[in-house]
Amino acid sequence: MQPLPEAAQGSNEQWAALVLRRALTDVNLHGVDIPAGSLVHVLLASANRDPRQYPDPDTFDISRPTIERHMAFGGGPHFCPGTALSRLLADLSFRSWYPHVHRLSLDPADPPTLRLTQGSFGFARLPFIIGD
Repeated sequence: MQPLPEAAQGSNEQWAALVLRRALTDVNLHGVDIPAGSLVHVLLASANRDPRQYPDPDTFDISRPTIERHMAFGGGPHFCPGTALSRLLADLSFRSWYPHVHRLSLDPADPPTLRLTQGSFGFARLPFIIGD
């Protein structure tokens, strides 16, 4: 099993956003013709939920052994150059907050609000209460 911060970070990364690509040639993908020049919306999170790669993909599981293969940062020539910085910032944030998690609870009077925009995933608001 991975160390907790690394495992938690990897589990969070699998919920990747939408990216756009342009078809360079005519292609047929699973019976759908995509003409050259067409914009293609690629939802990387769907690749991260492929049951052939991830057992029980809809379950949040930080101990999942295949988590390091997620597509959150793309792949090949489109691999995100900011990956290392993103992971460093997530690690620093996690290590700063983790010792205090036992003091945090969601505010029952102000429920979280999802950010519902095409191409991104997350909370618009996540109010919480800091206890003793």
